[in-house]
Amino acid sequence: TFERSNINRQIHADERTLGQNKASVIGEHLRAINPDLDLDVITEGVTPETIPSIIDGAEILVNGMDQMRASLMLERAARRARRTIVDAWLTPYASVFVMTPDSPHWEEYLELPTRGIPDDELTEALCREATRKEVQYTLSFGDPWKYITKDLVEGVVSGEVPRPSLGPVVWLSGVMMANEVFKLVVGLPTTNHVGIIYDQYEHRMLLNGHRS
Repeated sequence: TFERSNINRQIHADERTLGQNKASVIGEHLRAINPDLDLDVITEGVTPETIPSIIDGAEILVNGMDQMRASLMLERAARRARRTIVDAWLTPYASVFVMTPDSPHWEEYLELPTRGIPDDELTEALCREATRKEVQYTLSFGDPWKYITKDLVEGVVSGEVPRPSLGPVVWLSGVMMANEVFKLVVGLPTTNHVGIIYDQYEHRMLLNGHRS
């Protein structure tokens, strides 16, 4: 459901929609734009029970979730079904990466400690360690400590504080993800599993599909 903390960055979050199911609100808005839209709205979230329906109804999976366990469960299922995945890194910069059925998944690429662990054995502690390894990678680009503190990062990784979300960063990443989906649909070249990290503060590319 929409929470007050969502208002700074989620388009459909406002005083009218607080407490309402996000999928329902967005579904109503999309149908208001196009009543003939072929749209399946899944309101139960990402669970072992709903994942098959999510995967079966999509050719391209776009992951905008924060939770490590839910992301791994969903994307593992997408990989088994040979779906292309568009995702974004956990970083204070705008980012996007694309994984095709034949490219490495970021769980493998970053050698996360969750590799080979069944979904039902993905403990909170293990997922936190995976998040820690992810940020060790993403925070190696640019100068992130100009914009965030190490104490904040440790609080996020340990689960003591929620992930901070600056509206422009989230929106830029969302636009970049949508643009990669557009390119996939029309057959244009996209970025890859290494992805793009863009410094929106100094307008420079920190990562462009090639890890040095």
